[in-house]
Amino acid sequence: MLKDEIKQVKSLEKEIAPFLSAKGFKEKEPVLNYNADLGPDVKADLSINIKGWEGDYSFQTIYTITFNQVEKYWVKYKADLNEADQPRHPTLAFIISDIDPQQDTGYHDMFGKSRYKASTDKDVQEFAGLFKKQYNELVEPLIKQAADIRWMNEKLNSNPMDFKQVAPFHKQHLILRKLIIAKLAGDKKYEDIYTQFRDLCARHIAATNDELSKKILMVIDKVHEDLKKVEPLQNPVLL
Repeated sequence: MLKDEIKQVKSLEKEIAPFLSAKGFKEKEPVLNYNADLGPDVKADLSINIKGWEGDYSFQTIYTITFNQVEKYWVKYKADLNEADQPRHPTLAFIISDIDPQQDTGYHDMFGKSRYKASTDKDVQEFAGLFKKQYNELVEPLIKQAADIRWMNEKLNSNPMDFKQVAPFHKQHLILRKLIIAKLAGDKKYEDIYTQFRDLCARHIAATNDELSKKILMVIDKVHEDLKKVEPLQNPVLL
């Protein structure tokens, strides 16, 4: 890490560490990575990445929220998907522009991801103030909203075959997450959703002989079998 980059990281850490500590977050290595237990089965992680060169730096914040009451039904099969070594499988994964583009005042790189200037001490202070404001006004309300399994199901399964317009949900293995959430929410379309997902994978396998699709289909069937023993949540709020 370059000398100027280290300076910007330390300056930002000084600005935001007390704020995040008051929210229950603890800093992890390396710096500007934080995690918190928001509830018995709800974990939050955030990382603030610094990017740039020759003194022109920018910050980007990535949030991930894991609701273990959802993820636990499929992560036990992650070895079947060749992911046994992956430690995190979040339910939500987003940047600020995913949840409210209108309040995103950062500039965007070629991939459309928001970044905030971090080249001067003034930039760091402005980003720290904006970060705190966005966490309080956007991120915390979203987490509380998303903790309701009915909200998750409405977002993901009002159109079960839509796998694109799904922010702020983590897209990896979304097909499994959709299925589990439909069951836990007591969605009357649950069995139809299962059939649609199974048929989708089967068609893709028939057309491409794709090995990953074969593994996903196998896990879909295993999760569906396990969920036969699971009742919809009596308390739909996970936090």
